[in-house]
Amino acid sequence: MELRHLRYFVAVAEELNFRKASERLRVAQPALSRQIQDLEADVGTKLLARNTSRVRLTDAGSAFLVECRLILSQSQHAIAVARDSAKGLRGRLNVGYLAPLLTGFIPPALSAFGSKYPNVDLRMVELSNPEQLEALESGAIQVGFGVRESGEPLPKAFDSSLVGRTPFMAVVGKGHRLASMRQVPLAELAREPLLALALSKNAAPHSDAMRRLLTQRGIRAPQIRAVEGAETFLAMLEGGMGVSLMGAAGSLSRGKGLLFKALRETGDDLVIDLRVVWRKGDASHLVRNFIELLVAANGLSKQAR
Repeated sequence: MELRHLRYFVAVAEELNFRKASERLRVAQPALSRQIQDLEADVGTKLLARNTSRVRLTDAGSAFLVECRLILSQSQHAIAVARDSAKGLRGRLNVGYLAPLLTGFIPPALSAFGSKYPNVDLRMVELSNPEQLEALESGAIQVGFGVRESGEPLPKAFDSSLVGRTPFMAVVGKGHRLASMRQVPLAELAREPLLALALSKNAAPHSDAMRRLLTQRGIRAPQIRAVEGAETFLAMLEGGMGVSLMGAAGSLSRGKGLLFKALRETGDDLVIDLRVVWRKGDASHLVRNFIELLVAANGLSKQAR
């Protein structure tokens, strides 16, 4: 039994006339009659009662007609879903993101994507930068979204687009001695206890970035304390238990008890790129639609790598 058998049967059942049904289907009447006979043989019962003057549905035929219409309707829906999915208009998209550094940056783009692609099931997964690359490699996510220091190379297996830039800034509590400075010198910041946000048990990305930046500037990097959890990190900064060096983008920049102070120094090494990352060669329209909207939402032209 094939879908065409169901279409033929529905046409005959609706027309109750083989000639009219054959004209509607553009199929020769003898061929249509044979197809209906084959269908009845497959079903194992008569679906149509016919003689030389009329055609009518049997009880089995009436019940079968209801189911045939449902099957044909579902098959058309399946075709539409497949075509929409191929165009990136439908499907599931898993996106890794770095939080809480970017939680203030992502929502507007997600809102715009949801409005334009309402049939896409978008799932956000909180992951550190290294975890995102692993998840992209395994296929657990299709897109990663995080920060990279300006000029930091990306592994050859991936492509990326720049979606924003944010400067490194000194992060201090409002009651800290550095809070009154208009610009904070890096050397002055390094005299204070430095805190690094640990997004997981491995705090290396944030602490290493701070240490590398200070070392490149000829400043002896002090011991950096890793703090697990954004709330604890925020409370310690607000309580004056240390200072940090972070990008200005993200939810922490709106902490009521925090100040993000500009650094006295300038340079490309003091700028963080916000990038969306995907597997090289991924031709999915779903991925491309998300990337293009994210880039457009932040007013940047697409820059691969």
